[in-house]
Amino acid sequence: MKSRNADFIALDVGSSKISAIAAQIENMGDAKIISQVIQSAEGITASTVTDWKKAETSNISTIFALEKD
Repeated sequence: MKSRNADFIALDVGSSKISAIAAQIENMGDAKIISQVIQSAEGITASTVTDWKKAETSNISTIFALEKD
């Protein structure tokens, strides 16, 4: 997302992966995806956080990867 500002981001956190998108809202109300990333998730098992530190690290690294894209 170099030098682009997103109007919103969305995270989908699952037991095996975290998906993230960043989008801008255009004039007609359409969303234009400007960045997307999928990373592996750690610290989450069967929809339950089992290791808070690993889950936090997974979420933060996903957001950083989204910013770099």
